[in-house]
Amino acid sequence: MQKLFFLSLFTALLLVGYKSNGQASKINGRLKVENKIDKKNIVENSTMVILTGDSIQKVTNVDENLCFSFDSLTSGKYSIQVKTIFYYQDTIVRNIVLKIDEVIKVKIPYPPFCIYRNKKGKVCPICHKEDEVIPVVYGLLVFDPEAPEKDEEEFYSGGCMVTGCDPKWYCKRDKKEF
Repeated sequence: MQKLFFLSLFTALLLVGYKSNGQASKINGRLKVENKIDKKNIVENSTMVILTGDSIQKVTNVDENLCFSFDSLTSGKYSIQVKTIFYYQDTIVRNIVLKIDEVIKVKIPYPPFCIYRNKKGKVCPICHKEDEVIPVVYGLLVFDPEAPEKDEEEFYSGGCMVTGCDPKWYCKRDKKEF
């Protein structure tokens, strides 16, 4: 009987300790969209929210109200990353300090639209022509010294950094990337 009492007491202490380790802590969030987008379903279906802590990483999607939630968290320091496939820049919120049995609410600005997404293709937005438009090429460019040189370049070097929101075309006439 005494063993059963101590076993029950030990189990109860473990459960209390388990709860006080912050297992009931939670982070609720919502994406804040600046330009009231009519295409809410596009944002909803193209966005992941990633929570990273000391020894944890959780991933979730946003719901139809652009809300997300992470629960059963321990106390500690966390970061939240909003990752999307349609926009060039991820948003990262760092150093979220979560205490035992705490619920934190966060509002995170949604990444801006990429200014280089155009539907006109190769037509320059300034002169509205495409005869002087060449593609932008990214990465380390290597030239063949034995190849015959051409009078005009067939591409414009965009550099080595690729962000996911980069110009695709360059107008030689207007010296404009788009």
